Amino acid sequence: MRTIQVGIQRWAADHDGEYPAPGRVTEDRLLGWDGAAYIDIWPVNPYSDLPMDQGTGAGQFTYRVKAKGSGHQLVGYGEAGKILITLL
Repeated sequence: MRTIQVGIQRWAADHDGEYPAPGRVTEDRLLGWDGAAYIDIWPVNPYSDLPMDQGTGAGQFTYRVKAKGSGHQLVGYGEAGKILITLL
């Protein structure tokens, strides 16, 4: 989750404080203008051994941009979809 959080923050720093749209926060879409990835090694879902993706299942995450770009929320889920961490 921290890796994704850092990628989101790096994106915002390069885009005048604007956070990426939720659809951009994926293994192959969180890219800069030059095509370089904001996250060098995308995290792996420890339950499936696949790249983490958005959802509320075990090892997944949800991401949303707050109203008027005032911030964002990143939530990580554990076993049985239990919330493990919320990053703001």
